[in-house]
Amino acid sequence: MNNETIYGSKANNRTFMISRNTAPGMGKYAGHWMADNHKTWESLRHSIAGIMNNNMFGIPLSGPNICGEDSVGVKDEDELCARWIQAATFFPFTRHEGGQSDEPWRLEGFHKDWARNAVIDRYQYIRHMYTCMFEASEFGDTCFDPLLFHYADDEETMNMHIDHTYIVGSSIKVSPRLTPGNEFYTSYFPLGTWVSLQNYSDIIVVEGTEGSKKGEYIELNSMNPFVNAHLRPGHMVIKQDNLNGTVNNTEDM
Repeated sequence: MNNETIYGSKANNRTFMISRNTAPGMGKYAGHWMADNHKTWESLRHSIAGIMNNNMFGIPLSGPNICGEDSVGVKDEDELCARWIQAATFFPFTRHEGGQSDEPWRLEGFHKDWARNAVIDRYQYIRHMYTCMFEASEFGDTCFDPLLFHYADDEETMNMHIDHTYIVGSSIKVSPRLTPGNEFYTSYFPLGTWVSLQNYSDIIVVEGTEGSKKGEYIELNSMNPFVNAHLRPGHMVIKQDNLNGTVNNTEDM
């Protein structure tokens, strides 16, 4: 397939192409499906690192099979799937291929609520994400970054154990839960004032200590109806209200 030919034939349109393989320069024209994975918490964590890697390789539109593809007998796959869908609220490319057993509509109770809310929330920020994708295709930017990309002076952001959190479109810090359980969990926040995108009165202020540029590990509520996401200090995002769930496709926007 000649991407240049296809792209040129649709010069007035923004084409959508996804490939399971990659080649140098393809990120300008197409995205990458990260393909086969497993229904495990480890695969969930690895999917985040995989998207970060693809962004660094120049392929910003990428993503895994949400909920995993091959079952290995993990206890309570519904919880795993629901958490994966929550994390994928802000994944550049979101695709489900786990079979009917864990289709979002087959989940029950608050697991189904989490999945439904993730879809609603995604549409609220789709303009912000889409804008970043377009700019990335034109100028080679990234849209899904580790903290160290934006806080290189904070040595803690280089800790391999905090790759659970990521920055989307330079403005949104996403902190999904990547382990089983409903208790509080911690996420690392660099210095600054971080505003919850679900509750604007919920503000995290990280001041640090004198002479130090290190942030803090902050406890977050696992049972929030939406994935924990915070506005980065000094930034703004485009948001479209969709809490009533009336937006089903881009034409509705």
